[in-house]
Amino acid sequence: MRRKTRTKVKKTLKIVGIVVGIILIIIGIVLAVKFSHKKEISYDDGIVCKNYFTEIKIDLANKKVKRDESSTTLVEELGITKQQEELAFSSEEEMKNLLSNSVFEIESKDNIITIKNPYQTKSIIVKTNEIKEKIDGEEIIKLTDNLFVLQFYSEKLTKAMYSYYKNSNYIEKIYYDEIWIDEPQNDISQTMYGQTPVELNNFHSLGVTSIGLKNYMDIIKENGNPKDIVISTIGYGVNTNNELFNNRINENYYNFILNNKEVGETIPQGSRIAEVLVDSTTENIKLMPLVTVTEEGYTSLSSIIKAISYGIKNSDVICYELINNSHEAINIVLEEAFKENIPFCSISSSQDENFPANHGMTIAVASLDRENNITDYSGKGQYIDFAAPSTDIEEIFNLNSTVSRWSGPQYSNAYIVSSIALIKTYAKDATILDIYNFLRNFCIDLGETRKRYKFWVWYAKLFKYKNFRY
Repeated sequence: MRRKTRTKVKKTLKIVGIVVGIILIIIGIVLAVKFSHKKEISYDDGIVCKNYFTEIKIDLANKKVKRDESSTTLVEELGITKQQEELAFSSEEEMKNLLSNSVFEIESKDNIITIKNPYQTKSIIVKTNEIKEKIDGEEIIKLTDNLFVLQFYSEKLTKAMYSYYKNSNYIEKIYYDEIWIDEPQNDISQTMYGQTPVELNNFHSLGVTSIGLKNYMDIIKENGNPKDIVISTIGYGVNTNNELFNNRINENYYNFILNNKEVGETIPQGSRIAEVLVDSTTENIKLMPLVTVTEEGYTSLSSIIKAISYGIKNSDVICYELINNSHEAINIVLEEAFKENIPFCSISSSQDENFPANHGMTIAVASLDRENNITDYSGKGQYIDFAAPSTDIEEIFNLNSTVSRWSGPQYSNAYIVSSIALIKTYAKDATILDIYNFLRNFCIDLGETRKRYKFWVWYAKLFKYKNFRY
């Protein structure tokens, strides 16, 4: 009997041992699984700069901060407290500790810390035929058949995805979304021409009558039935509150640098260019401002190429107000404009860099004075296509201004844009070559300059109505 009891107890203990063993194994597996999982990576930003910048310099010795040569503070730029700023300036180690919670590229030399950030727009640009995968928080914007802008919700995620796409075999090229400081053309005070009065014939700018754009407008008004035409202006925006622009602004305007619908001028030059465009065209021609420059003068590669792509899809002619750095991504969208037969008119000036005016698929414009002489501020090169007046733009926006008129290369460009828009009212589907030849047929050859470059000024007053309908 005792033997049976001992056998039974042993059997019971064995079963209990097995059960306990199984439970311990399960617990071990659960714990192993739990501890094998790494902490989930967070792509939420830490320290970020509130403003666009190309570089920020921190002088540790003098406790001074400069953003692109403008004096500022860490409180202003990074949104930290005054106490955090004081702690950061207490030592180089504390400063680097503060900045370590960011995606900044940091260099330190001679007690100066330099910060750069290629991810600040939260965008990257890729050249590829397709984007094969998309993650949460990613927006894919297709600009052409082989160019995309990828936008993310944070700088950290942008940095991670830049690394990911850079190592993807199907991505042909990847570009940082570069930030540039725009340098607008100087508005030149008309006082440079002395006090000699010039009659504007009830217009706001000289070129309307001097190259015969008034003739075109009169024919359109007399004959009616023109097509609706849209001019996209890429650059500085427009003072939409000015009555000159009433009923002349197309509703598809957009700010591509701030990603909103705020298109008020970032510098007054934008409104003066728009003044020439409105002054030189009929009511059926609307302006579509596409802003790519902030009030502080910053622009980005992505804002420029998105604006050009948008202009190609939503306008009939593009008035480009900037001279900026050349870039392969911009070349791609310029080629798209040419392929889609959207004329792209560019400023040329005496400054060294004349991109995109010197690009083979844009229409480059030189600047003339009152006597049809090439101005000192005009571009001069074999890439020039046409020349137009650039002087006597009436000041109508600042009633207290001591300057009554302005001049500059940006205004000659606006006259050629206006000419193309007027031609398109009766030839909306004309190709770039059609329009180019039409303009050349009514140009006057200004001869060769001392640098042996030919210039052509278009005189609309030379044409006959029978030639007008393409």
